[in-house]
Amino acid sequence: MIETIKILLEEVIQNASVVLDESGNLLYINAKSKGFNFNCAGGNNFVNTITNSGKKELTELVTGLRESNQQQEKSIELNYENKVSIWHVKASKLSIDKQNFILINFYVSDDNCDKSALSLTFNELEIKKYLEFDYISSILSKLKSAFPFTFIGRQRFLHDIDSIDQMIWVRDNKGMFLLANKKFLSLHNKKLSQLQNKNSKDLFDSADSEIFNIVDRYLLKTQKSIIFSLNIHLEEEVPMKFIQIPLIDIDKNIVAIIGVSIREEIPTERNGKNLIDYNKIAPLTEEYSFVINIENKLENYSNAFFELLKKIYSSEFEEAFIQFEKDYLSTGINLLINSFQEKFVKENVINLESQTFDLCLNKIENEDGLIGYFGFLKEKAKKNHQQNEKEKMYDLLIHSMPQPMFIYDVENLRFLDVNQAALKLYGYLREEFLEQDLTDLYTPEDIQTLIETSSNRNVTSDFTGPWRHKHKNGNIFLVEISKTLVEFQGKKAYFNIIKDVTKKIANESLLKKYSFTFKNSDNLLISTDRDGFINEASDSALAFFKFSKNDFGSKSFLSLIGDEDRAKINAEIFHSNVKDVITIQSKLRKPDEANSSGEIIAQPVTGFDKRTESFIIIIRPEKKQELIIRKVQDPQESTGLDAGFLSNLFHELLTPINVMIGFIQDITENIEQPTKEQQESIDIIKENQQMLMQIIDNAVEFSNIEQNKIELNSEKILFIDLLEGIEESIRKIARNKHVDFNYGKISSSLRFSNDKQRISTLITLLTRFGIQVTKKDKIYLSAYQKDDEKWIVSIRDDRNNISDDLLKNMQRILTDDENDLKHTFGISRFTIRLFRKLVLLLGGITEIPKKYGEALEFGLVFPYEISFEEIKPVEAEIESQEHEHPVEIKPEIIQTKPVVAEKEVEVKQPVQETIAAESKIEEKIAEQPQPTFKQVEKVVSSIQEKEKTEEPKPVEQVEIKEPEKPRLRLNELSCLYLEDQIDSQILFKVQMKDLKLIDFAPSFEKAIPLLQANKYDFIVMDINLQGEYNGLDALRAIQKMKGFEKMPIIAVTAYVLPGDRDRFIKAGFSNFITKPILKDKMENILKQIF
Repeated sequence: MIETIKILLEEVIQNASVVLDESGNLLYINAKSKGFNFNCAGGNNFVNTITNSGKKELTELVTGLRESNQQQEKSIELNYENKVSIWHVKASKLSIDKQNFILINFYVSDDNCDKSALSLTFNELEIKKYLEFDYISSILSKLKSAFPFTFIGRQRFLHDIDSIDQMIWVRDNKGMFLLANKKFLSLHNKKLSQLQNKNSKDLFDSADSEIFNIVDRYLLKTQKSIIFSLNIHLEEEVPMKFIQIPLIDIDKNIVAIIGVSIREEIPTERNGKNLIDYNKIAPLTEEYSFVINIENKLENYSNAFFELLKKIYSSEFEEAFIQFEKDYLSTGINLLINSFQEKFVKENVINLESQTFDLCLNKIENEDGLIGYFGFLKEKAKKNHQQNEKEKMYDLLIHSMPQPMFIYDVENLRFLDVNQAALKLYGYLREEFLEQDLTDLYTPEDIQTLIETSSNRNVTSDFTGPWRHKHKNGNIFLVEISKTLVEFQGKKAYFNIIKDVTKKIANESLLKKYSFTFKNSDNLLISTDRDGFINEASDSALAFFKFSKNDFGSKSFLSLIGDEDRAKINAEIFHSNVKDVITIQSKLRKPDEANSSGEIIAQPVTGFDKRTESFIIIIRPEKKQELIIRKVQDPQESTGLDAGFLSNLFHELLTPINVMIGFIQDITENIEQPTKEQQESIDIIKENQQMLMQIIDNAVEFSNIEQNKIELNSEKILFIDLLEGIEESIRKIARNKHVDFNYGKISSSLRFSNDKQRISTLITLLTRFGIQVTKKDKIYLSAYQKDDEKWIVSIRDDRNNISDDLLKNMQRILTDDENDLKHTFGISRFTIRLFRKLVLLLGGITEIPKKYGEALEFGLVFPYEISFEEIKPVEAEIESQEHEHPVEIKPEIIQTKPVVAEKEVEVKQPVQETIAAESKIEEKIAEQPQPTFKQVEKVVSSIQEKEKTEEPKPVEQVEIKEPEKPRLRLNELSCLYLEDQIDSQILFKVQMKDLKLIDFAPSFEKAIPLLQANKYDFIVMDINLQGEYNGLDALRAIQKMKGFEKMPIIAVTAYVLPGDRDRFIKAGFSNFITKPILKDKMENILKQIF
């Protein structure tokens, strides 16, 4: 209340003002009134505070208002800041939360305007009463759905408010009128066009305009509704009031203000029936009792209930009852309305010091039916002293500790208490949390385990887990739980302490990755203490220096250095106190071998005191590599197939296949609990479904390549951006073949230009072939820079090299007969042809890097930059290169009809290598139990900076929570589907049966009458339609129709080729979907649109 007065006087009313209570005692003065030198001692009668001239006139003004209940005004000579002048003073009544006050405004006499005394109401209960009037609540609902106005929405809203016999207007948040109904316009004798973009001073006299300004300032400051009076006189002699209500958007900003005139209801009847005497029907027989009517308005209450509610909520009674209704009454009333129960009881709704209350609610009925509710709070028997002390201890513990905690009932798992830390962790309000039970926090797959562990009473307070828990927004996180059996509120309960271990487990996983990176890197990595004694070494370092792990653990790093360089290494690294990366050329010492040259790169690792604690060292020995370079030649020109006929054939097959797939899925989803045999059949169907669709997609892509119907688009690509799609595509085949997919050497900064969709397809096929033809249980994918002009992507099936079987089989895929490959490996003929075509099309050649005469991997080499218009025929390119270099043919590679020619080249520059799986290292560790592993990334980053590479550094990933989107309601959406296949129409109707309305049209010509007669929320359109219009033509025609410019239109195609999505979106479609149209696929697209 005082806060409302303060806002009103200090921030809303801009002239000198004071507020008195009904007895005339001074409550508050604003800053501008202090110049009158009123004596502001609390509780002083206003008359006694006047110490200068004008005391008599001000006394008459206040007395006149109190006696007549009508506003008073006088011109009074007053002393203001030691200067006597004439002031125009007006007094009026002010109502805040059912309490009346006196507001006195002071205006200097030369303002030359007729200032009006204010009549304002801030009572939330009274405002709520008016907001529940049918015509006001209806107006607000329609405005919220129509604003901001479209042309049609504006006309409909005007039509609705013109039918209401009250003055209604809508203004923007700057006070400019947007529209008003005929009742308001007739008062001002204006047309709507004359009202728009006018403000209050253009329509009202100065007094009412000032009232508008004051009301607007209050509303914009508080975002609360307000009731006020204007000097508007109608022919009827009835009280005229107005309520002004803010329209607030989801960002909590006021976007519009609606004003409505209100009339006091005639208090003799309610809804055409005589008033009910609730005092006779429902006397207050309980100590803490109350009676509410059918509209949830208080009709009667006991003094004890009045005092108790104020004590519980520490606020005035009206505010307290509003909160009490939200917290407890609404649940009980809804239950009684929607059931045959006569009584609602909820235990332990209120805990106040040593008092605990149950809520009881009973229906009140007469011959007309339900007329209200009689309710009371029943105090429970007081607990014994020991029990009270225990619960006080639990209450103090749970609400004072920073750890998340909650207590739940052993028998029914319902929550009994929770602290603020737990509410923050799970994202709930206290009332929401206490309405739930323990199962609401667990994922469905963990609930059975929860029930089994909850029934075990022999629990300890040790932390168990981790367990998967759910946030309110649906996100999953991991927790450990310590629970103790206690007695709480007279029940057996578990007291739980929660630890969020999501980050800890993620860090442990990341540590394992760092450890794996350190141990398995092809770089020679060594970790030492501050004095240079070795702590850890990578496997490659152990192999290079020919030591075991135990031997390395007791050695000094200087033992690996030639005698002539030891003093230099000791001085410049271990005793230099340098904090930056140190690079030194040195001789390396290996047992039983001559010293070799190498580069030593050392990164000091500092502790909390900035002193060096350890070193991470990379050793780069000088070495040479050999490469065997093989070029892919174009397979035979004639494939023996008519590519155009093949493409049309698969187009015709796709529709019945898609329909079959869709109905098979619908049948399998409707088997609620399939038997083991049924589940096996379902799995086989799904697996073959995916295989069939993949074969068809590959065949269509191949036929388009054969007919030169594809468009290649060269764009900049960061290689690690392809990894997620590749992993998703090969995950199932790797699982079925029992092959683990891993990363070898991946450069996180590798960038190149090529066709993104097709290079991704090619690398996926390369990896899939490796998984299908290897005889080992692992496949490693690598990608890195080959030289300044080329990069390489490769596979191997051993950590250090490629097996003879994998190398031989990958060569066969490029050279052997397709039927033999199909028989041997089960790979589709179209898939093999597509792979060979893509290698040629994207400018690739095969290459088998060798080290010390041993093959390392099977790779494809591509140029960094490629322009598809400039690609020469493959035969000419091979011929020119064969003249430049002498060719040595390896006899074991020669084929009867070779597709691939080989040559062996001595490479002087080593292949650039990076830390293994560098692309996986994207986040820093928050906790560092093993800091030596964590420094690997620091060393690499420092080296890259030193070498001044132009590639960007990996960006630290930060998890960003998206705001929760509105839930998709299919039963509120209507759809028009343009599809000429009856079976496809039936499948769509079955899958999308939850939609409010589905209409079908086989062509655009047949769709026009439907579009003219109905309003749809979205349109689904097959690209290949009957009639003169195909899908693209129909799209353009619909978007030119009035009212359909922004209609969501989803394209449907029987298959998807690389780049299709971008072409559909560019053409104007909102999104696209491939057949068969299944419910989950369509729902995902609709969630993106709505």
